[in-house]
Amino acid sequence: SDFTRYLDSFSPFLYNALQNHEEYQLCSISIGLIGDICRSLGQDAAQHCDQFMTILLQNLESNVLHRDVKPGILSCFGDIALAIGGRFETYLEVTFRVLMSACNLSAGTQAVDFDTIDYNNQLRVGIFEAFVGITQGFKSDGKAQLILSQVQSIIGFMNFVYNDQTRSDDVTKGMIGLLGDLADAFPGGEIREYLRADWIQALIREGRSSARGTSLRVISRWARDMVKQATA
Repeated sequence: SDFTRYLDSFSPFLYNALQNHEEYQLCSISIGLIGDICRSLGQDAAQHCDQFMTILLQNLESNVLHRDVKPGILSCFGDIALAIGGRFETYLEVTFRVLMSACNLSAGTQAVDFDTIDYNNQLRVGIFEAFVGITQGFKSDGKAQLILSQVQSIIGFMNFVYNDQTRSDDVTKGMIGLLGDLADAFPGGEIREYLRADWIQALIREGRSSARGTSLRVISRWARDMVKQATA
């Protein structure tokens, strides 16, 4: 966090790189830097987040910026939310609107070729990482109730993705991790009926059947325990 005192001098260079849509790889690196900065600064990142969020949202809307950069922007929303916790409430409405739009885009994408399938999986990973960061961040500050109204839509999208045979292992891991986080955030039965769906149990079993020692298997065992507690 000693980096805070240098950030005012560094930020103009960061913002220029973020807005350099023609050099999309540089832009992508800069988005990753925002995530690194927020993870490093924690709550102290909040003072910079108005500018971060403004530029990230503008980049999502850009018709010039290469599409491969955009899933990383969604992931970055999760990094910011996890870092500043409940103070992300300022951005919650617009972020949920963007994420649900991305969900609709993903659900409407036809698996016409490998590149399309690969991009759609990247997009889904970004969506789930965003929701994970938001869920964990709000839970840590005792504000999980602020996301309760979105749980039905989130789980509905996950149900759709579960039934898509083209989902990647990274998508599966992201889904299972998010289910565990949601269950952990609402242990009092608020989302019990959603978590009792047969497909959720089948998804977690699928993850638990992966190779011994893999992160997918570890996350799946943890998610099983969280879901069991939240549905008791």
